[in-house]
Amino acid sequence: FRSWYRLGVQEGFAVGECPSLFPLPRTTPGASPPAAGDSAPTHVHKFSSGWQDHVRLGTYRDGAPGQRGKWTPWIGPLGNASRSIDHGAFYASKDMADPANGRRIV
Repeated sequence: FRSWYRLGVQEGFAVGECPSLFPLPRTTPGASPPAAGDSAPTHVHKFSSGWQDHVRLGTYRDGAPGQRGKWTPWIGPLGNASRSIDHGAFYASKDMADPANGRRIV
């Protein structure tokens, strides 16, 4: 990166440490992103809070250069709350892309 600039706080993101935002994989070959207004989630917001790691599904649309994007938490069958992804002595885990195998390791 050549330069950084502050855009401010992303509305709708939970407060936490070591955040990460990444797209969900396409589940059907040739699938397109959902149309505007569709309720299917497109991204995962992972963060740590309260000595646990959490994820929240939602839809993210990129903003124009120098502008924030739009995050809309997904309201699924279980509501729109974040879900704990660890059940042990883990905190502030990191995720990594594995492009060779088309997956993300959390």
